Amino acid sequence: ILQTCVDQLKSTITDQHQIKRQAWLIVRSVLSVLISNDDDHDLVTHLLNHPSFLNGTISQCPLIWNTNIDIKSSHGHILLLQCLHQAATCKTLADDVLPILKSTIQHYTFVSLTQQIGPLSSETYDTNDTIDCSIILIDSIVSCYIDIDDELNSIGRISFETLFNTLLIIFNNNYQRITQLPIINYLIHTLCNHCHDRMWYSKQGSCRFLYQLCLNYFRKESNWFLENLNQILNEFFHVIISLTDEISSGTLDIISNMIKEFLEYYANIKLNENLNENLIELLLNYLFSPINYVRNLIYDCLRQLSFLFQQTILRLIEPFKNDLIKKFLSSNILPFKNQSLLYQITYLDIYIFFRTLEPKITYIQLYDDDLFKELTTFLFDENDLIKSSSYRSLTQQQLTLNMILLKKLSIRTLSEYYEQIEYRDRVLRLFYKILTTIQTNELQ
Repeated sequence: ILQTCVDQLKSTITDQHQIKRQAWLIVRSVLSVLISNDDDHDLVTHLLNHPSFLNGTISQCPLIWNTNIDIKSSHGHILLLQCLHQAATCKTLADDVLPILKSTIQHYTFVSLTQQIGPLSSETYDTNDTIDCSIILIDSIVSCYIDIDDELNSIGRISFETLFNTLLIIFNNNYQRITQLPIINYLIHTLCNHCHDRMWYSKQGSCRFLYQLCLNYFRKESNWFLENLNQILNEFFHVIISLTDEISSGTLDIISNMIKEFLEYYANIKLNENLNENLIELLLNYLFSPINYVRNLIYDCLRQLSFLFQQTILRLIEPFKNDLIKKFLSSNILPFKNQSLLYQITYLDIYIFFRTLEPKITYIQLYDDDLFKELTTFLFDENDLIKSSSYRSLTQQQLTLNMILLKKLSIRTLSEYYEQIEYRDRVLRLFYKILTTIQTNELQ
């Protein structure tokens, strides 16, 4: 019955207002029976006033969330919440539905809390309970919040704000205790999982929700933000990588701006402290991405942190000096011409970034005679180059676009050889040859 109601409430066929109202009346009847059987007001009030909610031990979060428990017993609750959220998007029903939706969210929140804290909870949160209200409630809210439908998004936000405000009342605005609840842990776990969904709007919606949790709902709880920052940034970068070259309604720029706002907030928290090396390590891990957009974002992030902490990038990456030196050893990258085109562009691009910083990062060097010859080949022997096995899989369009970029980077890399006295004459002669023989305006 509830599944039929969900289908009717989702229907986009016009002139179905009466059918949707009938579906809503059925849902309301089912809901009234469920709630009335579980609505001992005095008992609930007495339970929620128990001192253990404010001072007692919170159940430990499970290491693995078991979201497939007792499907049959929870399915009715899942459908019921789906019906409520879907009915709330109907303009003709909204006034009737919203108050009931909020009351229902509060009810499920109360039940969830009694499973995680208070006199009835256990030391470790048991996800094998017959009905886990946390999973049912969070899954329902998140599915609305990250949906492509803007109206359903709005209802999802209303539901979460109802849940959040209920927690604030019960815990007397103690944000620290709220962030320790298994229900919040499961919320983060769920959103991170949805960052790996196939659809772009699910990825974007999950990132937006995580952003709001960090910089809006739990902004006052900076320790919680610091504990979760690296995990969230990893998910954001995963979304950017997975959506590169995909149609995603501006998702890449939206998430990039979120990352930069995270770094600004991070700097405000750590203003009088040292920058955490783990954050720099995370950024450097993505620096060697073959995706140009990701590399440029990392460059921007490093510059931003340098400005916010008033430290040079040279100083920020100092703890990882040896690792970077190893990555640029000639023995690791030569013969360079046998590497893939993306690999060649990536390494030269990163090298130029480090070598053009102020102050310059001098310990990263690519002064090798074989590399000098290979880079020269990129400039003057393109026809022979594109016949190599590493280029054969590329389309003509990919070759045309990337070869220009590779040549630009090769010229800039060759110019760095000028710092070595034994190469100066060769560099000057090479540049003269480039100016007089290569007709491409971009390269000149």
